Amino acid sequence: MNDKNELNLQAPILPHIGLGGIKLSAHIQNYKELISSFSWLDFSTLEDQSISLFSPFHIGYELQDTLVMIFDVLTGKLERICVKKEYKGTLFDKIQVGMPIEEAIKMESRLKYDELEEYFYIDGVAGVVIESDASDSYIEVISIHI
Repeated sequence: MNDKNELNLQAPILPHIGLGGIKLSAHIQNYKELISSFSWLDFSTLEDQSISLFSPFHIGYELQDTLVMIFDVLTGKLERICVKKEYKGTLFDKIQVGMPIEEAIKMESRLKYDELEEYFYIDGVAGVVIESDASDSYIEVISIHI
């Protein structure tokens, strides 16, 4: 994070590095203040879900409609960051959440679809997953991971 501990929602999405002042592989302690500013899950209503258990050893913290930070519970390290519709930064200065899939494919020829896993990826670039809406019309989530 920067000196003011602010999240930059326009910063580029950088595979294997991070985004918006958040760095992959960093320890959860580095983001204690940021995470504590996220809202909490109300178990009775399930509204404003901000904390999720992804597996017994992975926990995610969500800033609603903006991003999800997924940490390994055993090491405390940030393993994945998923950006959603409120994050305005771009991947490779051209791909962003909300844009039509067809437009993204025209702008990035390496963008391919994995039919088995049902997501898009950038051929030759590890650690990037692009998820579309149910009809494959537009980009719903961009994830980077270690």
